[in-house]
Amino acid sequence: MSSVNLRENRENKIRERGTFAHFPMTMSRFALLMTTLLVILLIVNATRLFGQTTAASLTGTVSDPSGAVIQGASVTVEELSTGTKQTTQTNHDGIFLVPLLPPGTYDITISKQGFTTANRSGIELQINQKANIDFALGVGTVGKVVQVSGSSPLLETQSVGLGTVIGSQEVLNLPLNGRQFTQLLQLAPGTVPVSVSQGNAPQFGGGSIVPSINGGTNRSNLFFIDGVYATDPFFTGFSISPSIDAIQTFQEQTHATDAQYGQSVGGTINVATKAGTNQFHGDAYEFFRNQSLDAIPYFNTTNTAYKLNNFGGTIGGPILKNKLFFFGYYEGFRQTLAANNFSILPTPQELGGDFSALLPNTVIYDPTTYNPATNTTQPFAGNIIPASRLNQGVLAAIKAYVPAIPTTAPPDSTNYVNTANSTNTQNQWSIRSDYNVGAKDLVYGHVIISNATNNSPTALPSNAFITGFNGKNVGGSWVHTFSPSLVSDITGGWNYIDGPQTYNQPNASQVFTTGGFSAGFTANPGGIQVPMIPG
Repeated sequence: MSSVNLRENRENKIRERGTFAHFPMTMSRFALLMTTLLVILLIVNATRLFGQTTAASLTGTVSDPSGAVIQGASVTVEELSTGTKQTTQTNHDGIFLVPLLPPGTYDITISKQGFTTANRSGIELQINQKANIDFALGVGTVGKVVQVSGSSPLLETQSVGLGTVIGSQEVLNLPLNGRQFTQLLQLAPGTVPVSVSQGNAPQFGGGSIVPSINGGTNRSNLFFIDGVYATDPFFTGFSISPSIDAIQTFQEQTHATDAQYGQSVGGTINVATKAGTNQFHGDAYEFFRNQSLDAIPYFNTTNTAYKLNNFGGTIGGPILKNKLFFFGYYEGFRQTLAANNFSILPTPQELGGDFSALLPNTVIYDPTTYNPATNTTQPFAGNIIPASRLNQGVLAAIKAYVPAIPTTAPPDSTNYVNTANSTNTQNQWSIRSDYNVGAKDLVYGHVIISNATNNSPTALPSNAFITGFNGKNVGGSWVHTFSPSLVSDITGGWNYIDGPQTYNQPNASQVFTTGGFSAGFTANPGGIQVPMIPG
């Protein structure tokens, strides 16, 4: 589903309505094309879609030196990094409203014939901020510009929500173990890293947390990226965690009464990703750890395996200056950790039916000697099962499935250690594009794809447990200005997450045929194959 936010002025008073716009019959080709594409996107998508907004808004009152309001004053708001401009006028109450502004730094200019022009630069608008700033114009000519500086901080008088905004400087400069932005959620009041229920599995890097907010469980939160639903519907954590180099700002809302916020009794976390600007910018990085650089522990003769590489880069800039911009990134993660998995495997004597070494603690009984009158069964002589009683097909399958152990291994005790390393391989990339079509249209969208594979060794060397964490988040928004008093914002998206799990058995076909099993022996029970036979 999509979210539509409209701003409408009736009887020259600014009011807000939650309804769909009535599009004029003289709609431009561009508007018709965008509407058609969005409708197709929503129809073909079978996943539930939830729309939010990361946009800010700017409102205020313009007055003359006597305090009387000025009607019809021209208001121009320019985003400094992209040169994107939006214009409007004050109504008869001297009030102006510029909604749906992407987070960023703005320059605002107010002008009216017979008055001096007022200009204020460096206005920082945060995600979902509804800022209020008033202007007083002096009597004079329009050509005379009065630069407003040293003003008080912007007031937010249009919202009763409680929230904490974390900017790009905090995201990039505060130390984060594993480069996970979710650790910064703890900067908000009432947020603690307490897991009171099963957490979500998908994460990039390490150190991810899904916190408890305002006493709610860690499965009571919602996550959005650029206003697009990005929540794992099962674990209720994030479906994709964007790279911190691609985050412009994010907000944790702990109390929201607006109709656009729902489904969450904990917190709503909305992430705004970076957009391209009129200047090319990029970076490349790698963070690594390696056992070769670590000191050997005092009681060890060598270091165990430990390798970690977290690398990537970003690039963004203009395609058409002041019109079309892009921003993209790639991040990779590789980790290898030593692991010891202990098990008890059958000895060569036991595979031949000889369990005499287990006496007297363990006795093997012959099921064919059961006497129902006395309810007794006779043991095998010497605790040895005759070779003729062994199923050779199953025995061959077992020998193909488990590794051989030394004949000197003690019986009925840990006699095998699998020292295979665990590995974690992750890749994530994204592209975002912003298109300032004209004075009345702004379109932007993003694609984020993340894939991760965890390979965890088990007791057997060839039977690793493999888990995949795959996520995709695609979304876009179209802002259209019909008039200074009517603006629409249509947002749509697609959120996908998949976590396949399987045991890897490289010689599954050999085990299958050696054991004499017929086709269809394992029919994918529950979607988790333990193990996969045949391969």
